[in-house]
Amino acid sequence: MLSSLAFFALGSPNKLPGSGLAAGSGGGSRAAERDQSKNDKKDAKEKKRIEEAKIRAARALCSAVDTLIDAGRNGYEFVKGSRNYEKSGDRWIAYDASTILPGANDCTVFVDRHTGRDSYVACTGVRTIESADREVAVKAWQQEVIAAIQPCLPKDWTKIDDRREHAPGYFLMGEGDPGSKLEIDIARGKTDKVVEMRINFYPK
Repeated sequence: MLSSLAFFALGSPNKLPGSGLAAGSGGGSRAAERDQSKNDKKDAKEKKRIEEAKIRAARALCSAVDTLIDAGRNGYEFVKGSRNYEKSGDRWIAYDASTILPGANDCTVFVDRHTGRDSYVACTGVRTIESADREVAVKAWQQEVIAAIQPCLPKDWTKIDDRREHAPGYFLMGEGDPGSKLEIDIARGKTDKVVEMRINFYPK
């Protein structure tokens, strides 16, 4: 996008008095071209910086997704960190995950207290949505996350219909049933404005 300086430079010759336009038009035109060239280079550099940042972010996300999918083959033992007593309950023992999805508030490994075998990883993201049309804003957020994560998933994974009722925008993809899966779901927070997104990884 051209800066305001470039717009001013391009428009200024037309505002010069008629007596000075012919004499100064050549110099003014060259100055405008130099300003335009500088701004074009600046814009190109900024665009390149943004694109490189997007590529780095996508690689970081896919690396975390790959790690969590692979960790499921061993019950997430490799990503289990410290015990999280606040999130533990009657059925599940919780551990802070050592790998966290970029942009998530946290990721937690849950292990079945009774069997010691059943386990999954839950990553959560929280957003406060002030928009008057919250449903549209929530759906847009969810679609952004799905669009970012889906290219990271194995090529042979397909969308799964678990034949249950879910909120609009629910996403479930995996190897099949049974098989490794990734689930994206939305939950309301403590207030109407707070929305929590959960991204769950399930092993085979």
